[in-house]
Amino acid sequence: VIHRFDELTNNYKKGRYTAEEDKMILSEVLTVKNFILNESNITMEDWKRIGDKLGRNPLNVRAHWVAVLEPLLTRYQAGTLNVDVRKVLLDHLVKNNMKYTQDVDWKELTKPPKFAGTTPAYLADRLSSMKTNTHAMSPELSPAELTVEAIQRWYNSR
Repeated sequence: VIHRFDELTNNYKKGRYTAEEDKMILSEVLTVKNFILNESNITMEDWKRIGDKLGRNPLNVRAHWVAVLEPLLTRYQAGTLNVDVRKVLLDHLVKNNMKYTQDVDWKELTKPPKFAGTTPAYLADRLSSMKTNTHAMSPELSPAELTVEAIQRWYNSR
């Protein structure tokens, strides 16, 4: 409730993040993290400070870091920035009998070398995006029928 109140009572900037905003977020986060990407020592106070500098909601700034900037950096650092992990992800999930999102331990999934440089949020987002596309192409599928196997069929047929 407090976060919703904050959103409604502040005139936060909305919309796409600019390259300048991304640079500021990167600079601030990497300063807090001492340039170590695989540690999560950023506090809510840090996000508030960064959000205030940008005129954006701190929760949205954090979400942008987790969903966009951190995966970009970790994949670049691992040399996998231009690697499409979707097929490998689907094959791995099917092989390991993980039918639904809730069956996956996303943090563990980032550990095998085939997922080098990925983050839990990045992999979950890739699967979510493919699930959305599968449902758009097959709207007759119920949520229970939108399994990883169904997503894999969609992916292989596109």
